[in-house]
Amino acid sequence: MIIDPDPIESGNSICLIADINQDGFNDIVIGNYAPQDAGEGTLVWYEYPAWKRHVIAKANLEAGGVVAEINGDGRPDIVAGQPSYGCELYWFENPPNPTQLWTRRVIDNSFQKYHDQAVGDVDSDGEAEILVPSQRGRVLVYYDIPPDPTVSPWPTKYRHLICDDISVEGLAIADLDGDGVNEVVAGPNIFKRPKYPDDKWSRTILKEFHARTYGGLVFSETRVQVGDVNGDGVLDLVMSEAESAWGRLAWFEGPDWTMHIINESLFNPHSLAVADFDRDGRLDVFVGEMGLAGGCTHLNPRLLIYLNDGDGSFTEFLVDAGEPTHEAKVADIGNIGKLSIVGKPFRELKRVDLWKNVSNV
Repeated sequence: MIIDPDPIESGNSICLIADINQDGFNDIVIGNYAPQDAGEGTLVWYEYPAWKRHVIAKANLEAGGVVAEINGDGRPDIVAGQPSYGCELYWFENPPNPTQLWTRRVIDNSFQKYHDQAVGDVDSDGEAEILVPSQRGRVLVYYDIPPDPTVSPWPTKYRHLICDDISVEGLAIADLDGDGVNEVVAGPNIFKRPKYPDDKWSRTILKEFHARTYGGLVFSETRVQVGDVNGDGVLDLVMSEAESAWGRLAWFEGPDWTMHIINESLFNPHSLAVADFDRDGRLDVFVGEMGLAGGCTHLNPRLLIYLNDGDGSFTEFLVDAGEPTHEAKVADIGNIGKLSIVGKPFRELKRVDLWKNVSNV
């Protein structure tokens, strides 16, 4: 299904699913950025079920974004940051009437190119923080939400450094080793919080996975998901080499992170999700190909679900072919009890897509 055959912009970078108006049904959020010096892009949300489009704010936004409750009013807000030519990380305040324009507020303006954000208890204080990498700034940081989050930018005392020698995309926050303390996954890196606040975070690098050098910088461009893939009670990692012309999809078996290849020849697999699609109690893997890499276009990009056979192996199921998708997300659309897929091409096509699950499973 096509949610919007003519979005406001091409170059759509953000795709999120959340109940924006709190009516009990999932809505869709799409954001983009304009070329440098060509004005600002537009962040919008589509209201279920008629998919009426509402403008949230004007902003140039890099891929990623996350829904978070920032100011304690119970309404879902959005965190996202600027692309390579911008230094601002934003949160967008959801008003009492979400069909009106939202207020754009600056969290930080210290770094450059904020690809991905995540929300979770990073420092085990029982409160949610915002985890952010800056690819051009080569840092991984997290932010405590200040008592007054409307101040712009947030005071630097609420920003905490995890690593200052890293350029990644793909984030997760989870207790990987079961010790009651969350780890941070950033690309093919696992960071563990130190015992004492002034010490460095320990870093484990999954060296088998992809990194590339561009302009003298090393980038790890991955999508990351966490889940117990093989059902042994230990969390595993699932990753795709998101911006590789022929990238791998693999799962890393916890606790030792042995890599198991699912597919080694995907064309820019920039969409990744782990969920139980066939409702058999096992986690399956969804991956979508962006269809663009290094100036090249793949004419037959695919959306694939790898159905979990229960022993660490998977059976490939083709959802669609010939339709590029970027940053696609998985959720129950319409409360039908089944998982569907929402995505959009990155460029040059202008469209927002929904692959609705109409199976009998």
